[in-house]
Amino acid sequence: PFQGATATAAMMKRLAGPPEAVNKIRDNVPEEFAAIITKCLEADAAQRFQSAGEIVRALDGEKVGAGSPSAKPAQVARGPAKAKREIGAVAAVVLIGAAALWFAKGRGTRAQSAAAANSMIAIAAGDYAIGSDGGPAIARPKHTEHVDAFRLERTEVTVAAYQEFVTATRAPAPWAGLAPLGELPVTRVPWGDAANYCAWKYRDGGRLPTEIEWEAAARGTAARAYPYGMQADAANANTASARRLGPAPVGSFPRGATPEGLQDMSGNVWEWTSSPMRAYPGAPAAVTSLEDYRVIRGGAFDTSDSLATGWMRGYLKASARPDELPNTGFRCASNAN
Repeated sequence: PFQGATATAAMMKRLAGPPEAVNKIRDNVPEEFAAIITKCLEADAAQRFQSAGEIVRALDGEKVGAGSPSAKPAQVARGPAKAKREIGAVAAVVLIGAAALWFAKGRGTRAQSAAAANSMIAIAAGDYAIGSDGGPAIARPKHTEHVDAFRLERTEVTVAAYQEFVTATRAPAPWAGLAPLGELPVTRVPWGDAANYCAWKYRDGGRLPTEIEWEAAARGTAARAYPYGMQADAANANTASARRLGPAPVGSFPRGATPEGLQDMSGNVWEWTSSPMRAYPGAPAAVTSLEDYRVIRGGAFDTSDSLATGWMRGYLKASARPDELPNTGFRCASNAN
């Protein structure tokens, strides 16, 4: 549907907007099939069909909507001439749908598309409580920071999402051999590669969140100790008390979400931030060498509940190698539009 003198010129047209509906170009294509083809070509993978089965059901007259059960309307009688036209349209849809699914889901992915999992959540500007007077010295003292409005990904970046980046940019894959399951949070990604992914994924200013932004999103204006409340609950997060012994598919603990809908802010995997490790205002100055480290937040599957809080600070060298990051992942942020 997009043509240009070069592949780059055609890609620029793809990025500029959606394709023209096929029945505007060929008026013998039935409207219902034009709608199916359009859905297969959606730029946002979350808006495409999420399985070949959905395409088949749509061809049979079912209405398939993202996140809602299929509803089957009354079937429309098809005459012989229309049936012949539909056969050709079906063939086109199957080919387009296969391509769309390949791009949307990635090789071996079983879960929802990466784009659907990683949609952005708006975090309001405001004054947020940061740190804790009752925690380790590294997280003291409790104080207030103003945060401008920003957006943060609903979930940690998945293997499937990161695999798209690896394929598109030829960045080094952080895994050895076959990729892990696509719905798992990606781990072993060095800090610089994580920042590069965010800039690639969100062309309007994608980046890693600052640690203050991360904490503001996790704790909210209510200054919660945990994303989901004031008290730890083993059923709400993939921490050591959940005894899973490894990362869980993103969003596996929906009860642990923040009121805004952010998932896995406690446990699962530690998350990179863009912030150097520095002492909080009012705390003794940290040694200068700590600025070679970047703050990580949220705890992981092997972290105790008492440390997988919204205020706990960890840190790793910005130059850490993949083998030093088995339980560290990330999620992206961007400025509010």
